[in-house]
Amino acid sequence: MEIKDLTTFFVDKEANIIDVTFRLIGDSDDVIRQDQIDFDLTEEYGYSILPDYLDIPDNEVDVEPEDDTEEDEVDKNELINFLTEYYTINVNLLPKQQNY
Repeated sequence: MEIKDLTTFFVDKEANIIDVTFRLIGDSDDVIRQDQIDFDLTEEYGYSILPDYLDIPDNEVDVEPEDDTEEDEVDKNELINFLTEYYTINVNLLPKQQNY
């Protein structure tokens, strides 16, 4: 149950949601899988997908990083590792294939 391709992702920490679109190694290029996962689960599984400076309340940050997008802020490899472990343990939660 390994992630082959993380097509899109978006992390909304305030709403506690990770939106992901991905393919598994056994999936063809004609299909994708989409899911929404609670952000808190990444920490419960021992993964840190966001840089530490994003965990500091806004009123305590002196300098904001410039030109960062949400995708740049997420550790993509860490997210892939989390998703692989999450779906290996929770096979029943694996989203079904959808035509791309």
